[in-house]
Amino acid sequence: MFYSWDYGAIHFDALNSESPIDTAMFTDNEKKWLESDLASVDHAATPWSVAHFHRPLYCAKDDDCGKLLMKKGLEDVLMENKVDLAFVGHVHSYERTKPVYKYALNEDAPVYIMQVCIYIYIVYIVCVCIVYYSVCII
Repeated sequence: MFYSWDYGAIHFDALNSESPIDTAMFTDNEKKWLESDLASVDHAATPWSVAHFHRPLYCAKDDDCGKLLMKKGLEDVLMENKVDLAFVGHVHSYERTKPVYKYALNEDAPVYIMQVCIYIYIVYIVCVCIVYYSVCII
């Protein structure tokens, strides 16, 4: 499933980078849809473009994190359509890049931010509060 929406000055694209058997996937149908969707963005009304999907294109722990997605052209579509920011997950650690395209810095490329599961932060905050403070105000 993939879809898009606008919120204020931001155009969002929610993408599916996962297969039913927990492997990386980016279908030709999704690629065509994304190209069409991004081509229709009114940059005067929504100057910012953000994509989010599960599998990262870049990550520090695994040098082949996004190779399949890159081979399927996801990175090219994001770059060609001037996507500013991509939120990803999967690795369960926080990482961010500078603007990068094809493993090289490029000021016109998206910035990638790998988000940590919020549940981990909630458990950590609760545990720290219980152990050190006996009570916690969040």
